[in-house]
Amino acid sequence: LAYPCGLIALSYFNDGIQLYRFERDQETFEWRNSIPIGPPANVTVDTSNIAWQSDLDKKFRNPTVDITNGVNTGNALQYETYEYLWQRYDQFHCYDQDTGDGPTECLTWDMYARKFQNYNGSATLPGNGCAACANATSVLVNEGGIREPKDFSDSQSSLGVRTESFIVWMRTAALPNFRKLYGRLNTPGGFKKDDKLTFRIIPNFLVSSFDGKKGLVLGTASPLGMKNFVLGTAYLVVGGLALVLGVGFLIKLKLNPRKLGDPKYLHTKQA
Repeated sequence: LAYPCGLIALSYFNDGIQLYRFERDQETFEWRNSIPIGPPANVTVDTSNIAWQSDLDKKFRNPTVDITNGVNTGNALQYETYEYLWQRYDQFHCYDQDTGDGPTECLTWDMYARKFQNYNGSATLPGNGCAACANATSVLVNEGGIREPKDFSDSQSSLGVRTESFIVWMRTAALPNFRKLYGRLNTPGGFKKDDKLTFRIIPNFLVSSFDGKKGLVLGTASPLGMKNFVLGTAYLVVGGLALVLGVGFLIKLKLNPRKLGDPKYLHTKQA
């Protein structure tokens, strides 16, 4: 699946969501462009293990090329035929690894493919974001994009089409108002009362064209899942209806009982 087609893949939710500030008691921890400034806060956003395992196992495969001893042996990715997922969603920038300042110099997808992927076509590859940083003192920061596969020789390599947030998005919601799991917030010992988290949002996903709305929802999960008003309401309605019908059948049985095995209810067709 080199370039997923269809409206769902072409409308992937690519807002960047980054930690910005964490306040606990009298301490404040800050990030600049996802890079910790000062002492680390030990708060992370884990975006792994959020997709269905069956989707990962059976539905999504990355494009592959022949690689021997780490060298592309000739059949380079078909950049002039396809616009790959990581080119379309290339919302990455490079920032200084110590201070978070930037953006710093980076390689576009055209520059990266020519330098590292044996691409020598005449067309300029689309994508204005960063495919890699130009110097070793910078780090590549995700601002809503999708990375290329880690291993182009393995169709089941992570990232690329097998980016879990993309797989979650591709599973169609039943209703027009929906939530999609983005990740899990982790901190040693868990969060405490009066902890405050501030996020930085990079608004890549525009909703004004269709009068849509979007938001960031923080919640806690139990063994039964997260809070879901629609599912809870459906269970209550169906359960209430079943209770009313059950009571009705019970009253009918008491007022007009039917003897078990009563032959008068048998009708024999006359020859």
